[in-house]
Amino acid sequence: MTTSPTSMPAVSRPRILVAAPDNDLWNSFLLPQHKERLAAIGEVSWNPLDREWTREELAARLPGHEVVMTTWSAQRLDAGLLASAGELRLVAHLGGSVADVTSPELYARGIRVITANRAYAQSVADGVIAYIGAAARQIPQYHSRVLSDGWRTETYRNSGLLDKRVGLVGFGAIPRELVPLLKPFNTTILAFDRYVTAKEMASYGVQAAELEEIFAGCDIISLHLPRTPETHGLIGQELLDLMSDDAIFINTARADVVDEAALCRTLTRRPIRALLDVHHEEPLRADSPLRQAENVILMPHMAGPTIDRRPVCAEIVLADLERWTRGEPLIEEIGPVTASRMTQEGFYWQTPLESWPDIPGGN
Repeated sequence: MTTSPTSMPAVSRPRILVAAPDNDLWNSFLLPQHKERLAAIGEVSWNPLDREWTREELAARLPGHEVVMTTWSAQRLDAGLLASAGELRLVAHLGGSVADVTSPELYARGIRVITANRAYAQSVADGVIAYIGAAARQIPQYHSRVLSDGWRTETYRNSGLLDKRVGLVGFGAIPRELVPLLKPFNTTILAFDRYVTAKEMASYGVQAAELEEIFAGCDIISLHLPRTPETHGLIGQELLDLMSDDAIFINTARADVVDEAALCRTLTRRPIRALLDVHHEEPLRADSPLRQAENVILMPHMAGPTIDRRPVCAEIVLADLERWTRGEPLIEEIGPVTASRMTQEGFYWQTPLESWPDIPGGN
């Protein structure tokens, strides 16, 4: 995340609409002190329900508000909803990706967008380190063996992170937080990303590589691509077949980026190790062949943010909201280019960004 250089006029006590539901999940993000801080920033209207508003409910509440605070499952602010939001100037998103909340129409109106994406990225990067350790040392498997009165065998198989070649598939916010965590292990880090130059990767001490080079030559492969029309099913059988038998595959991104049938075949036929935090169906269906594989660790989509980091998400969004009211540059801003490349559940950004010539520039 880079600081937006755009200067802005100060906004005295904006009217803020908090679309986040009043439920246990979002109250773990917005603690009482955050609600007090919001009230000090501006005039706040709250969602009193334990669910997101419908489109009709949100449309009825948007008029007169300069700021709307959204969450993962918020309604998409497209042309239809924006028709009732003439005063809207800022979207403060408590989630990470903004692709399903924003739209080209929103950016074309000059509405700014800030997000908790940095806090999410930091927590997921932390989780990747834990997941690599669990998979490499086979912690869950040996824990189960000891619980069942077993012990290690003479041919036990474990490994570590020290001196390994790590391949990062995608080089967005999470890998950029992950790289400094990997460096103390004396790792060699390769990365693939169509939208990041080799020069930019080198500034992080990372080597640019093609997918084939990463899958064939890395000990650990960590997936960090967003779910977009471009990445859907990108990791298939040909790439998986390039992995060595000792390789470890980590997916904390989106399951749809991987051909699930190909991954199941690979795990069944070969001793590669995998840790999957995301799945094509969540919760994982009862008859999933992944449940039968002994060389995979399955997690229920909880790489981050961990519970203790949820308030941090609110804090960084509120800090940027305060900067906005003072007319200062924003730190957590997401521009239209980045938004169009973030994880999308609805694939709303299929229309090429170039076809929206009136969208202001910026990432």
